Amino acid sequence: MRYLVIAACEDLRTGKLFEAGDEFLPEPDIDQAERLIAARCLRPMPNDAPVLPGTDEADRKLIELEADNDRLSKANDELLALVAKGAIDAGVAQSAADKSIADLTADRDALLGRVAELEKDLAEATKPSTDQSGGDTAEQATAKPAKSKG
Repeated sequence: MRYLVIAACEDLRTGKLFEAGDEFLPEPDIDQAERLIAARCLRPMPNDAPVLPGTDEADRKLIELEADNDRLSKANDELLALVAKGAIDAGVAQSAADKSIADLTADRDALLGRVAELEKDLAEATKPSTDQSGGDTAEQATAKPAKSKG
């Protein structure tokens, strides 16, 4: 699920600050999304919504892969319907589906591996040098609304 930021907030997993109108990426887990929706920071958006301006390349690729996955699922359903009608041979349909799934899986795995590397690098770069940072602890929520100015 994709989420639109409707009020400024911070992702405590990455330290990334979001402003209203941003897309919350990487996508939050279900619990984090529910907390941010309840805090009126996020709103769900359709998976097929256009990529928002300002989205970085890695996030853009993740969005594209999710859209590809949705299209692949629909194509698979159409193939199964054609097989059920006897319009095409089941072996041909299965072979086409297997190749598409293998290609998409390889692309997704490569991209997710790169995202994991980038997240690890970011975590190392933003890690406090001492425990005296006064920041949030690991036990606290993984995202919170941004503090208001004023």
